[in-house]
Amino acid sequence: MGKPILLVVSPRQIASLIAINLRRAGCDVIAAGSGAEGLHKAEEDGPEFVLAQPTMPDMDGTEFLRRLRANQATRGIPVVLLTDVAHVAAVFVRRGVDPDRAWNAAVRLRRLFARRSGR
Repeated sequence: MGKPILLVVSPRQIASLIAINLRRAGCDVIAAGSGAEGLHKAEEDGPEFVLAQPTMPDMDGTEFLRRLRANQATRGIPVVLLTDVAHVAAVFVRRGVDPDRAWNAAVRLRRLFARRSGR
C-alpha cells in the first residue's frame, strides 16, 4: 500500500464512518479532528493527499490550505475539500480504485455529510 490519506474531519464519529468507507475502497487512512492536528499529521506522516472539510473546529479550509502551503514540508501535498462527489470519486480512481467502487464510496460520503448538515 502507498502513502496514507489524511482525513481532516470533525466530529470523530463522522471521521470514523468516512475512514471505514475509504478502507473498504482499499485506502490506508490517518485521521485528524481539527485543522491544527491535520497540519501536524501532514508534516509528521507525509500523506499522499488530504481529504478535508471546508470548515473545521479551529479554522476554515482556506486557512488550513494557507498554513499547509506555507510549510516547506507540506506545501506539495494535494488537498481535496469534501464538497463534490465527482471530485472525491476521481481521487479514488486516480489511486487505482475501481470506478464503480470509487463512485459508490463518494456517494456514501456525500450522504453522510448531508445527514450531518441536515440537508
